[in-house]
This record gives sequence, structure tokens and C-alpha cells, in this order.
Amino acid sequence: MGPVMNECSRRHPGVGLIVFERSAPYLEPGEKDFVFRWGPPAEVSTPAFTLGSDELTIVVNPDNPVNSMSHENLRSIYMGNVHIWSELDPVAGLNGNIQAWGYVQGEDVQYIFDENTGGRANNPMIHLAPDVKAMLQAVSSDPNAIGYLPRRWLNNQVSAVTVDRLNSAPQIPILVLTPTLPDGEKKDWLLCLQDQINQ
Repeated sequence: MGPVMNECSRRHPGVGLIVFERSAPYLEPGEKDFVFRWGPPAEVSTPAFTLGSDELTIVVNPDNPVNSMSHENLRSIYMGNVHIWSELDPVAGLNGNIQAWGYVQGEDVQYIFDENTGGRANNPMIHLAPDVKAMLQAVSSDPNAIGYLPRRWLNNQVSAVTVDRLNSAPQIPILVLTPTLPDGEKKDWLLCLQDQINQ
């Protein structure tokens, strides 16, 4: 969202932009003018606005021939019940050990994954990415890797995998939380952001 934020700041020069990135559990809406979340937090005590929406997308390395799997197979990977790609698709020709990637507990994207796959997998073999950029890097550099991210992060470094039940899940809102109702330039900046995200 960086380019969109910068464009709206250019259009509304009265709003200065200083970005702090923190893990979701450490975000405090009262400390900053705007706090961005993917999906609603457990409790919202401040004004919240929907900027757009996105969907959870399972991704693999482009060299991985797997382009679809069942919800049960995805869950089996993350529970640690399936360890080798050929166990899922013997004819695909990929025999390496599955390198499953996730995020630390409490991250928005991890919470959304857990909600859509039946709960947190207690698999000590899951690699943890600190953020979506690191997830992209990890999956794009390993033909045996699998991970997940918001669909708008897809690029040619990873391939999307269709998962039954997961791909029919509703769009998840992108929210901004504010300590008070925004007005003036702040309100105009948020409206610009909403417009840019939904183009």
C-alpha cells in the first residue's frame, strides 16, 4: 500500500506520512493517527473504516507444478501429516520435502489463515516469516516451499494455488482504525486512499 499512501500524500500535502511497521498484537490505535489492519481485530474501541478488501491466497514457487489442492491436503501439510510433495501428487514429479511457511501468532494474515483452515497448527516444522515481503522471498527462492498471503501481493515470483473451500471464502476487509473521527485533510487523505485501493 506504500505507493497508494504516497500518491494520496502528494494529493493532500497537509498530511505528513511517517510509517511504523509493527506486529499486529502491538498495534495501538490511540498512539497513531491511523492503524491499518487486515481483518477486524478481536475488539474495536475506536472508529474503524473499511478501505477495501482482499482474499487469502495460498502460494508456491513457480517451479512447483501443483496448482490446486483440497482443503484437507492443505490442512495436512500445516499439521505436519504430509511431508513430501509426491504424497499429494505422485505424477507431478516433485519429490522434495515440503517447506511450509507461516507467520507468528497474532499477525493478521496468520489469524485469517487459522480461521479459514480450522485453527492453529501446532507443527514445529513450520518456518515463520516476519511479514509478507519475507514470505514472498521465502517461497520464491525454494521450489519446495508453500505459504500464504493477501492476493494483492501476488507477483510472478510465486504461483497461486486453488484450494477448495478456501477460494470461496469471503473477501476480508482492509481496515483503518483512528483514535478519533478524522476530519479535514486527514479525512480527505483517507477518502483518497479508499478510492485508490478500490480502483
